[in-house]
Amino acid sequence: MSWAEEDWTVGLSGRVLQKVKELQVLKERLSRENKQKQLQLDNTHTSLEKQTAKYEEVRGELQFVQRELQSVREEAKAAVTSKERLTQDLHIKQAQVCSLEGQLDAARNHNNHLSQEIKRLEAELEKLQNSSRLSDTTLFSTPCWSASSPWEHNGSRQEERAGQRDEGQSRGHLIR
Repeated sequence: MSWAEEDWTVGLSGRVLQKVKELQVLKERLSRENKQKQLQLDNTHTSLEKQTAKYEEVRGELQFVQRELQSVREEAKAAVTSKERLTQDLHIKQAQVCSLEGQLDAARNHNNHLSQEIKRLEAELEKLQNSSRLSDTTLFSTPCWSASSPWEHNGSRQEERAGQRDEGQSRGHLIR
């Protein structure tokens, strides 16, 4: 463009020529600044696109994390509900255990009472059997005044006593 500049500047005064040169220098400087500014704008635009892409990526991750968080909240809520249900079940089971322990204690007490009653009855039975033997012995120890000989009668009584004794013992075993 320098040849074109010279054509239109022919015949201009020195002062105007100097002003034209200053304006040309200014134009070139502004042109360079414009290119630098355009380059900065392009870089800023590229950076903006990268930041936008990062933003979208983070936004997607955030949505994913929010979905996970919601899922975890629902699981936690279900776990709390389950815990409450299990706690209620535990209280019910503990109440049942207490009730059964009470029944067991009552059954043990009743069993002990029955055992004592059995021992008392066995002792009473043994006393009765002993007194029955004593009374049998006293009955058979009285002299016999029958017409038969005392030896015959006495022998038959001993056999009867032995039979009664066997019966008494077998009755004692049956009761026990």
